[in-house]
Amino acid sequence: MAFGKRRRSAGAAASRHANGLRVSAYDRVSSLLIALLLLVGMGTVGIGIIFFTRSITTVRVAIAVQPVEASAAIDSSRGAAEDPEPPGSEDSLETVDASLQDTLNLVIGAANSQLSLYDPDAEDTELNTPRGSGRGDHRRSGANQNGAYVQEPQREIRFEPASLDEYARWYDSAGMELAVLGRDNKVYYAASLSQAKPSLRTGDPTEEKRLYFNSTGGPLEGLDRQLAKKAGILSKGSVVLMFCQPQTQAELLALESAEAGGKPVEKIRRTVFRVSRDAGKGFVFSVERQDYY
Repeated sequence: MAFGKRRRSAGAAASRHANGLRVSAYDRVSSLLIALLLLVGMGTVGIGIIFFTRSITTVRVAIAVQPVEASAAIDSSRGAAEDPEPPGSEDSLETVDASLQDTLNLVIGAANSQLSLYDPDAEDTELNTPRGSGRGDHRRSGANQNGAYVQEPQREIRFEPASLDEYARWYDSAGMELAVLGRDNKVYYAASLSQAKPSLRTGDPTEEKRLYFNSTGGPLEGLDRQLAKKAGILSKGSVVLMFCQPQTQAELLALESAEAGGKPVEKIRRTVFRVSRDAGKGFVFSVERQDYY
């Protein structure tokens, strides 16, 4: 009898436990409502974020412009009035200052005004020869004897002297004159460079009409600067040039014309002159290379 009571008691407990694990309809409805509330809340938050992000706009405030009166134009043959003022030597040791640039422009302008096509067979004995430039210079246009403008070739001199003294002797024998464009708008010349005391003079850049070479960037730049320093003119400026005497100028242009073989000067892009040693003549010029358009 007691055993039967215990079995009925255990069965009732198991039934109550099973009823406690069942999910009622109330639980299902409440869970669904909570899930819907969560979805609605998340959707509302998302819509709010989208609304506020699109509502935010960036306001750009215009910068006030202070008008400044333009300065007076600078007269220059190369249009320096439209260029900014170049920096001084305190900004860059390799930058040519404004006054030196004006001097170089004057030299180039004076040379361009006298450019002409050399003709060995011309009846006129006056040398109206073209004024070229050396390594590193831009080629300029010039007028020939007929008044037509032609494009001047780029010209370069190549020479490997054994020493600075030999280079100075070549300068004297070839009729070359070393020059430095001064910052005071003057040209400082040095001749007789093989002598202990070279002869010095100054000149006006507007009066310079001769053929010249610029060794800047070439193998002769260091030697030219050493000679200019020895002559005491290197401190006057940064641009060192090599000017030809009329006889040397005529010789170089005749060699260039002969090498061109009748081609007009405007068809010559570049002429490289070579300096060689000759036992009888000392130093002689020849054309090492000539390029055409």
